[in-house]
Amino acid sequence: MDIFKLNKAKTSLKGSITIIVTFMDNVSEHVDITELEVKLKTIDQLQRKIEELKELLFGLETAKPTEEAEFEEDLYVKHVWTIWRENVEFFVTEKITGLTPSVTLDVSEIKIPEFLELSDPYFYEAKEIHALLNADIFFRIIKDNAYKVNKELLFRETEFGWIVAGRLQGTKTNKFSCYLLKDNDSVEDH
Repeated sequence: MDIFKLNKAKTSLKGSITIIVTFMDNVSEHVDITELEVKLKTIDQLQRKIEELKELLFGLETAKPTEEAEFEEDLYVKHVWTIWRENVEFFVTEKITGLTPSVTLDVSEIKIPEFLELSDPYFYEAKEIHALLNADIFFRIIKDNAYKVNKELLFRETEFGWIVAGRLQGTKTNKFSCYLLKDNDSVEDH
């Protein structure tokens, strides 16, 4: 499902939630039982839509949030030569995405200067993704220093060491992925 359809479904869902909340607030002892049954069926359908949206937002049907999955804590990260502490909000899931690196990259042609202390010296190996940072946190850990290898590849300094960004020369792909989270609303907000 593309992002346009997802946003349309999310907007429709918000409207349905508002209507049901208004109905439930106005329920009295004199409500017609048939009308109540119809509204309860609508609530059941709404719950199914919420589950479908969760699956779409997590990217895979197998990505289900764990119970009590939202946390806000002081995140304490100690790396080889640095310590970073920040209060962050995070969400724990069984799986982040199905788009994990599946191929080990050939970096034999890249000349990595010795002064670059890499945050992950084995960045080129295909591995599971353990954390996905939002832009807010990413830009808090990124530093000003950059080292350009060529016109397509550079190293960027972060709180955890240097990371690599860009493309290896000579590697082309027809597969591209792009994600956008336009709103950061939750069902509880409405």
